[in-house]
Amino acid sequence: MCDSNDIKKRMEECGIRPTPVRMLVAGTLCEADAPLSLLDIETRLDTAPKSTIFRALTLFEQHHIVHSIEDGSGSL
Repeated sequence: MCDSNDIKKRMEECGIRPTPVRMLVAGTLCEADAPLSLLDIETRLDTAPKSTIFRALTLFEQHHIVHSIEDGSGSL
């Protein structure tokens, strides 16, 4: 199980401001038992703006919190 304090601490250590949507995205990734696509995350967080989710993931990737994998269909 993912603790929100641990997620917040990790973000702060990486120099990322833990906004509510970033916390939701990180929590969703942390709780997943398999890799998630952008579409998977958007579906799970249907109230969060898609562009904000994308920006959060891009920021996480830039800070090496997550990494992308091409699935062969052109999706990451």
